[in-house]
Amino acid sequence: MHQTRASLIWVRLARFHEQSNSLSNQFLASFDLTSSQFDLLVQIASHEPITQQQLASKVLVSEGGISRSLKRIEQLGWIERQKEWKTNWIRLTKKGADKLEEVYDQQVAFQSALFEDCLCEEEQKQLYYLLSKLQKNTENKLS
Repeated sequence: MHQTRASLIWVRLARFHEQSNSLSNQFLASFDLTSSQFDLLVQIASHEPITQQQLASKVLVSEGGISRSLKRIEQLGWIERQKEWKTNWIRLTKKGADKLEEVYDQQVAFQSALFEDCLCEEEQKQLYYLLSKLQKNTENKLS
């Protein structure tokens, strides 16, 4: 089985993503939150009001998957859905905004430390540049 450098990079990125999510879930458990719930709250706060379909495309989750996730955070009182004709608009509640405010800075610091602990400033800049370049390439292919 032949592996190219590009395929090894892809595997490393996938593993890092999974490990980072696992570490985030461990960290966020003390806030009674998962990394996917955190991502949903951040995306809703950044784009509210937002439709369920728009939110699904931002968090790269299927419509079915987003429905289950939204139902859970709605039960927790963190979001409200408002139906206008055929469109469900999603907004954070005060409780959801408070939860995000409680955890946001700590989660950003936790994730940032994963990079700051092993990459110098110049390496972080280079990695950011390269990942941005890769992301633009995949966005172009999706368009």
